Amino acid sequence: MTRRRSHQAITTIVALTLLVGACARRPTPEPSPTYPPYTPPPEGSVAPRVIQRTPERGEELPPDGRIELVFDRAMDRSSVETALQVGPGVSGSFEWADGRTVRFKPGRHLKRDQEYLVTVDAQAKAADGESLDGAYRFDFRTVGYLEVSQVVPAA
Repeated sequence: MTRRRSHQAITTIVALTLLVGACARRPTPEPSPTYPPYTPPPEGSVAPRVIQRTPERGEELPPDGRIELVFDRAMDRSSVETALQVGPGVSGSFEWADGRTVRFKPGRHLKRDQEYLVTVDAQAKAADGESLDGAYRFDFRTVGYLEVSQVVPAA
């Protein structure tokens, strides 16, 4: 009989442990903030898009290079110039090749072997008044320093 009671006691303890574990409050993780916050476009609208960029993914930009964005339609120049940011802390000037193509020329040479982040905030608007569907972001790296990769003749 004592064996049966000890078996019942163990079963009860295991069941209670599982029940308490299931009822325990676990902290919910904080959602990661989006920068800038996402604002969906109005129903029935078609947001403008970036269809080409320079530098392309994986391409390094020379320190005296320019960043170029091509949109799928003509854009409101002042809203794009206000919304476009290059960080950390890069200021510069804008040049428009046409209504769809903007070039950003940094005011001074970018640092070598440095990573930069380009953001076009959702406040950028097309000439027809439609806003971007959220922020457009990409990062790029500038060309690094020269390094010896091979010595001829080998040691």
